[in-house]
Amino acid sequence: MWDLPTRVFHWTLVVAVSAALVTGFFLLPQALDPHLTAGGIVALLVLFRVLWAFLGSGPSRLSAALFSPRRILDRLRGRDHARYLGHNPLAGLVLALVVVALGALVVTGLIVLGGEEQRGPLRAWLPWSVGSSGKEVHEFLAWALVAGIVLHLAGLLHEGRTRREPLARSMITGRRRANPSGILPAPARARTPLALLLLAALSLSVGLGARELAQLPPSGWRSLESEPAYAAFEAECGTCHTLYHPSLLPAASWTLMMATLDEHFGEDASLSQSKAEPITSLLADNANATWDTEAANRLRTPPVPPPLAVTELPWWKHRHAAVLEEAERTPSLGSPGNCEACHPDAVAGRFAGELIHPPVPETPR
Repeated sequence: MWDLPTRVFHWTLVVAVSAALVTGFFLLPQALDPHLTAGGIVALLVLFRVLWAFLGSGPSRLSAALFSPRRILDRLRGRDHARYLGHNPLAGLVLALVVVALGALVVTGLIVLGGEEQRGPLRAWLPWSVGSSGKEVHEFLAWALVAGIVLHLAGLLHEGRTRREPLARSMITGRRRANPSGILPAPARARTPLALLLLAALSLSVGLGARELAQLPPSGWRSLESEPAYAAFEAECGTCHTLYHPSLLPAASWTLMMATLDEHFGEDASLSQSKAEPITSLLADNANATWDTEAANRLRTPPVPPPLAVTELPWWKHRHAAVLEEAERTPSLGSPGNCEACHPDAVAGRFAGELIHPPVPETPR
């Protein structure tokens, strides 16, 4: 009943979806790259299944899995007792829903990747707010997929108990027990070479296009190193402490800070007007209202009066509650404001979740 490509698709999808769910629910953000790999495999499998629905053998085709709403309701209510050797009406419906959900998960995952993570082929166009909204839809679809998997497994158990049908084994061997009264799908010859050729061509085209689009500058952040005042900012500020990115604070905070350098956190860091003015302009022009990263968006509404340190902001304290605890047990971490200890891209202003590497707490002797 089930040809080899259908069986390979099924079990490869089981592994890929399992990996995507585990990394997505339990291991993000550090496991983003494995999650993306699993998602890419799922996308390839969905593309294959769509092609195979038109080019596969009879039981694998779309026509063998589509039933009228009445047939589906009859099966659901227990009025349809027919033995289907291919997909029954409920199995066909679940298959369609799972494929649609997987396709939607791939699309929303790309939206999250481009808008919130500033990566992938959509990063040049999507603002952070779109990526953040897409993340909620992505999570909802992931839970819907889990529900679909549960329904699928429940259907297997039900068929196995009531009809003595080892459906999982048939997806391994490809065979089902013959029955003269069983309903057979319409026969059709599999067109495997054409399906593989189309899959390779579409995958290559999409892959190359996505790679080219991923090279475009992201919409949410940019490099400051080409700014004329950046060298002075780096020389005057970076030699004494961590070089805090301008997007971490509002413009009012930077303006106030640069105007009170004679009392800069207990030190006199005064600069001449000719040195202070370009640095002040650089900081104010690139404050968090002008950037579209997650950090900039989360830190955009500061308390009044304007804070002089990012560690004073409520969202920072909430997000770094564990860091504040670990700082006491990890002397090498230094102050809680030592961003580079956990964020290797702090100076660039990205603060990508998958790059976070908190230091290992030091066990006191």
